[in-house]
Parts: sequence; C-alpha cells; structure tokens
Amino acid sequence: MINTSSMKLIKHVERPIKKDTFLIELELKINSSYLIKAIEEGINSNSNYNYVTHVKGKMTSWDHFVKDQYFLSLVKTGTNYLDEHISLTSCYLRDAWGTKVGYNDRIREHHHYGCIISGVLYLQDSDQELYFRELDISIAPKKGKLILFSPLLKHGTKASLNKKPRYSIAFNYNEDESQRWK
Repeated sequence: MINTSSMKLIKHVERPIKKDTFLIELELKINSSYLIKAIEEGINSNSNYNYVTHVKGKMTSWDHFVKDQYFLSLVKTGTNYLDEHISLTSCYLRDAWGTKVGYNDRIREHHHYGCIISGVLYLQDSDQELYFRELDISIAPKKGKLILFSPLLKHGTKASLNKKPRYSIAFNYNEDESQRWK
C-alpha cells in the first residue's frame, strides 16, 4: 500500500485532445521481385522477429532496408510530396523492415508514437486491407502503393485468407534532433 499522507495532489487531468493527422496514398512503379527477394533473404538470415511483434507473420530485422538505395529512392518520392504539402521538421529514416504475411497471419492494431512519419510500401496486390480506426479508412494493398501516415494513427489488418503471401515494407522516420535548433 502506498502512503499518500506525505503527498499533495495538485492536479490530475484526463481528456482526449484533437491532433492533426495525415494519410497520403501514392502509386509508384516498382521492381517488386528485387524487394521480395531481399525480404526473403532477411527473413531467412534473421528469423527471430517472426510472430513476436505486431506483425503476426514473418519479418526482417527493423533496419533491413534502411540503407537499401533502391528502397530509399522509392520512399524519397513520397517524402518529397510531404515536404511540399505538410510542414515537417528535418528527419531521417530510422526503421525499414520487410514483412511476409501468409494465410491466417495479420498485423495486430498498433501505432508508431515517437516517430514523425510512418509508412508502408506494398509489393503486390492483396485483399488484406490495412485499416485506420480513427479515420475509418481501409486501404487495399496494390503493387507499388505507398502509404504515408501520421504515426499516432492506430492501424492493423484482419487475418489473411489468402494462400499467396503478401509482401510489404514498413518504415518510420524520426526527427533529426541535431537540426532542431538550427
């Protein structure tokens, strides 16, 4: 039991707040076979992430695509659009991991608090939609579809009923603290 006799509560506030969010959907021409092969290699070399995160499927290490020049060139297209339309601080790609979601696999609902941009690049068509609860929006995966969104938006999928696996690359950008006061 906690002794509260030496404590004086000054204020306790709990209430929802409104916060601006964004969700941007773009289509890019991509070489999905290169990226799928890289995901398979990452899963096979580092399988300790399989089924232990919000990805209830197979995945690479968190930083598997952070230095992949082809992936970076694709995502840069989307971040250039953001830079022109939304006021963002200087940032860097912190995480970029590949996922392979098979039959009965899913992405458990979650958010990416602490980041300033989150996203996913789909490598082929699928009917396993990504659902954003606060916006009540579902996004159908399509080859080359790039989704950029506010990290505070909760998102996830239902269990896949597809026999063919769905491949994607998820990623997060963080604020570049070294640029904060310049």
